[in-house]
Amino acid sequence: MQHNVILLIFDTLRKDSIYPYNPNLNTPAIKKLVEDSVVFPNAVSPASWTPPAHGSIFTGKYPSKSGIHENLQDIADFSYLIDSYSGKTLSEVFSQNGYNTYSYSQNNLVGGDTGFSRGFHVNFYTRNEFDDKNTRLRLNYNKIINDWGTDARSVLKTLFKKRDFLDFSKKYIEMRMDRQWLKKANFADKGGIATIENIRQSKLEEPFFLFVNLMEMHDPHEYKSLKIGWQDSVFGEANELSKFRSTIFGGYEKAATDLDIIISNLLKMLKEKGYLENTIIAITSDHGQSLFEENRYYGHGNLLLDKIIEVPLILKLPETRKFSVGRGYQSTSKIYEFIPQIAMENVNYDVLTNNVCFSESYGSIEKNILKYRNKNNFQAKFDKVNSIRKAVYFDEYKLVVNLTHGQVEEFKRNGKPVQINENRNKYLEMISEIETFSWNEDLIFP
Repeated sequence: MQHNVILLIFDTLRKDSIYPYNPNLNTPAIKKLVEDSVVFPNAVSPASWTPPAHGSIFTGKYPSKSGIHENLQDIADFSYLIDSYSGKTLSEVFSQNGYNTYSYSQNNLVGGDTGFSRGFHVNFYTRNEFDDKNTRLRLNYNKIINDWGTDARSVLKTLFKKRDFLDFSKKYIEMRMDRQWLKKANFADKGGIATIENIRQSKLEEPFFLFVNLMEMHDPHEYKSLKIGWQDSVFGEANELSKFRSTIFGGYEKAATDLDIIISNLLKMLKEKGYLENTIIAITSDHGQSLFEENRYYGHGNLLLDKIIEVPLILKLPETRKFSVGRGYQSTSKIYEFIPQIAMENVNYDVLTNNVCFSESYGSIEKNILKYRNKNNFQAKFDKVNSIRKAVYFDEYKLVVNLTHGQVEEFKRNGKPVQINENRNKYLEMISEIETFSWNEDLIFP
């Protein structure tokens, strides 16, 4: 028997922002779903932002093995990278096994116009005015600082030199209008309910594999967070902005509770259409979000902090079947192997959990960082953040190493920092794991 499969990715959802990882949340639909589900306690994302994390889920390989990751020189064309991947993607596995495959994404990085459309019979990108205006605002801002300058004096100087007043005026006016609109926007509603309604109105032919990416949890979480990015954390500017943390965190928590409505609508739709009893539902996230907890860092994308790479993973099986989760860690890259096995009744419940797992970051060039290029410490701080990092989870420990500069950035046991000298043998074991994992890369080990 072939079961239907829904892979539901709540983009940027922290593990501690969904029930039962946070039991204090008032989310009745999610709570009811969890009662009949398997909850994995130690799921880890292989990467700290959308394309490489999704790339691992869709290929079953870590970013360094699939080649789907950023680099230290520029932002890669991820559509090209996954298009050039020689293996089968998750959607292709299902398609070649007789499944009808559907993709409904709110994230344009993994939408229908990217290489992530491979293997899907239907690709649907849910547009919403919030996302359109926010994207245009960021694009115009990036163009202004890149073409004309980062302050009023440099902008005026460049304008008089280039004589492109009309182009600048258009971009500046658009940016101001979008900013005014966003001041009044509902930041919690990024199109999730509309996406479920679009699925409801479509005809899903069984057996089906349905991939859904929902952006409710992705920043910005309210208007003030429009001004903050990971680069502001790197250059210390987020220290001042962190006084808005309670407001930003409140917006993030509001989005998390709104997920309950989305889950409720999804389950209602499945029941109405008669799919629920024969459908596997997997809920996870591509990565989380740091909200100033560690090193006053805000956002995701470069560092391998707990709040960024430790993610939820919940599995609802047909007929409310359950199984015991083994001791260890669950890399979301294992979804690629695990979900098709369960869907096609070739069950190996031990596939998902291992005693060791990894996460990686390969640096990133972003134009937003250019506003700091005139600071005296720009190059030193930029070099530090734009580095190759590897994290390894092993037994009760986590180790994060900057392998561009040969530095240890984190060493923890059960989430708390510990000294290397007092845990020397475990530290050496974990370094050995990273060396083996990175055997074909020219890196500096501490």
